[in-house]
Amino acid sequence: PTEEILIPDPGWVSYVEIAHLVGARPVFYKLNENNGFQIDEEDIKNKINSKTRAILINSPSNPTGSILNNESLKIVRDLAIDKNLYIISDEIYEKIVYEGKNISIASFEDLFERTITLNGFSKSHAMTGLRIGYVIASEQIIKFMDNVQQHTLTCAASFSQYAALKALDDEEDSRIMVEEFRKRRELIYSGLSKIPYIYVKKPQATFYIFPRFSYKGLNSMQMANLLLEKLKISTVPGISFGPSGENHLRFSFSTSKENIIEGIKRLEMLNDF
Repeated sequence: PTEEILIPDPGWVSYVEIAHLVGARPVFYKLNENNGFQIDEEDIKNKINSKTRAILINSPSNPTGSILNNESLKIVRDLAIDKNLYIISDEIYEKIVYEGKNISIASFEDLFERTITLNGFSKSHAMTGLRIGYVIASEQIIKFMDNVQQHTLTCAASFSQYAALKALDDEEDSRIMVEEFRKRRELIYSGLSKIPYIYVKKPQATFYIFPRFSYKGLNSMQMANLLLEKLKISTVPGISFGPSGENHLRFSFSTSKENIIEGIKRLEMLNDF
């Protein structure tokens, strides 16, 4: 029987496909939008069976911009211990936080040995193209991962590794970047909040905002295509992130303030089409 991994809904699009690549069956568990995209305890409990091997969490979250609170993390902790499951924790956005505090679940008592923490420099230091990431896990898990690493990626490019070392010596640039993102978050949140067909919550972290919309009965794919074709606004349809993402769009505010202002102006024109 195929082993299963629980992944968040909504959650980053690659989780499903990576599970398929390794022969696992991805099973969605819901993040409750009405509770700030926290974990629905009853739903995730009902998704666990004898085939379940791991729970994947992503905090801060792409696409929602939310941070899992202590209550959600404790739900995952208790289930992992009770059901003898691994936890895969994607924390790539941990440095881009505006409100609250992101807690690494591996810091919980008795969880380090069963937790695989994923992180990197792509978001925290704007080094996406240099492809530098890292994993924190037990020695036993790392040995298994190293067997795959040696025969696929071999190693990260040496100049990328030196760049990452330099980045660790200069956290000020990252702080400045996050403060700039904070200003852009306020700008896009304020603008989207004034549009009648959009319902939006302010993200706690990341550089994404994930509003719900209701416009002429369109689904998220239709809405994304309409915005692209008529207004030249590029978004990601919410359905890409899982069933619970339907009727949402993901906007990125990693662009300039000028682009954000222009985008809001264009969204206000949508009723003309």
